[in-house]
Parts: sequence; C-alpha cells; structure tokens
Amino acid sequence: MHFQTITLYTSDPTLPQAQTAAELLRLKTGLPVQVLSLEQLPVADPHQRQRVRLEHEAAALRRQLQAVEFVLAQGRQNPVLYASDLALAQQDKQRYERRLHQVQGELILQQVKAGEG
Repeated sequence: MHFQTITLYTSDPTLPQAQTAAELLRLKTGLPVQVLSLEQLPVADPHQRQRVRLEHEAAALRRQLQAVEFVLAQGRQNPVLYASDLALAQQDKQRYERRLHQVQGELILQQVKAGEG
C-alpha cells in the first residue's frame, strides 16, 4: 500500500514549532509528515512555471472575452444608448482576442519544445 508523505519545509527543521506543526498535521491527516530544511526544497522548473503562467493568462483572457461579449450583446439591444460603449467594447474584444492568440501560440511552442527535449 502506497502512502503519500507530506513534506514541510522550514528554515530550521529542529525548531519545536516545526515539529509540533508536523505532528498536528500527521494527526489531522493520518499521513506521514517529514520536516526538511529550505535548502532541500526542489528547484522549480522554469518551463513549467512559464507554462502555468501562460495557462492562467489564457484563462483570464477567456473570462474577459466572455464579459466583453456580454456587454456587446447588451449594447446591440439598445445601440443608441450604448453607441460609445459598443465601440470601446469591440476594441477590447479585438485586443483580448489578439493576446489570447499570442498566448496560445506560446503554449503550442512550449509543447513542441518539450517534445524535442
């Protein structure tokens, strides 16, 4: 049977507070807990960090596009009242679409590079 081990990283693993936190976590979760120094913290993969950043940006852009499309739909129902808002919303939509296209291209490029590595 394979158990997940929880790892806590701290500047001084010998401190009683670190040991107490580990014990409380072990009691709460029922999982083994190890306390390690910050020097043992794994180095983050810069490519993975970049990919995650781009994925978050793409998700945010999609949400912004949905909001702008909602504004455009509302504005089209009453174009006289929302004429200036429609023009600005259309510009925003185009800008978000361009940036989303760029981000998606960067993500594809990273996938291709990862496949070559």
